[in-house]
Amino acid sequence: MNDVTADVMLQMLAPTMLGLIVLVCFGAWLLLGRQNYLLIFACAPFFAVCGAFLQIFPVLPVFGVNVVLSNAVVTCAFLAAVEGVLARSGKRIGLVWDVAIVVGLTALVAYFYFVTPNFHARVYLQDFTAAAILLGTAASLRHLARGHVGDRLLLGSMVVFGVGLVPLAIFSTLHSSSLTRSAFSDPNYWQILQLTNTVLAAAFIVSFIVAVLIDFIEGLRGERALDALTGVLNRRGF
Repeated sequence: MNDVTADVMLQMLAPTMLGLIVLVCFGAWLLLGRQNYLLIFACAPFFAVCGAFLQIFPVLPVFGVNVVLSNAVVTCAFLAAVEGVLARSGKRIGLVWDVAIVVGLTALVAYFYFVTPNFHARVYLQDFTAAAILLGTAASLRHLARGHVGDRLLLGSMVVFGVGLVPLAIFSTLHSSSLTRSAFSDPNYWQILQLTNTVLAAAFIVSFIVAVLIDFIEGLRGERALDALTGVLNRRGF
C-alpha cells in the first residue's frame, strides 16, 4: 500500500464513521415514530460527510471553491443538529437565521481564502461559530438539567462538544501555516484532529438518540397507564 492510498484511507475514517451514524439516525427515525426532529437531526451527519468529501475528493475545478463550499455544508451540519435538538423541546432558531449564519460565515471564509488568504482565520471562524451555536443551544435548553438521564446526557455532551471545539481550533493553528490550503493537507496531525472532532460529534449524536429513546419508552409507559377513551389512569396506572 503506497503513502497516497494510506493517506486517503486515513482521511476517509472520520467520514465513514459519520456515514454509519447517518444510517443509525435514519433507523431511529423509522423506529421511533418518525418524528420530524429526528429527520432534521439526521441531516447533520449527512451534511458533515458531504463537507468532508468536498475536500478529500474535490469535485469543482477551483480547489478554493470546494473549501468554501465545504465550510458552508459543515455549518449546515451544526445548524441541522441544533435545530433537531431544539425542535424536540418545541423551540427553533428559524430558517431565516440559519440562512443568515451560513451566508455570513461563507462570505467571510471566501474572503480569507481568495482575498486575504489566512487558514487560521478560516479555522477560527468555522470552529468558534460552531462552538457558539452549540453552547447557545445548550444555554437555551438548560432546563434539560432537571430532566431524565437522557436529557442530562444530551445537555452535557452539547457543552463538552462546544467547549472542545475551542482548544481544537487553537491547537490546529499552532501546527499549521496561515497559508495552508485545507484542513486535510496534513495527513497525520490533521487527521488526529478530525478523528477527535468526530468522536465528540458521535458522543453528541448518540446522547441525542438515547434521549429520544427514553422519551419513546416513557411515552409507551404513559399510554399503558392511561385509559384510551377517557385519558385517566387505568388499573395499571394505579
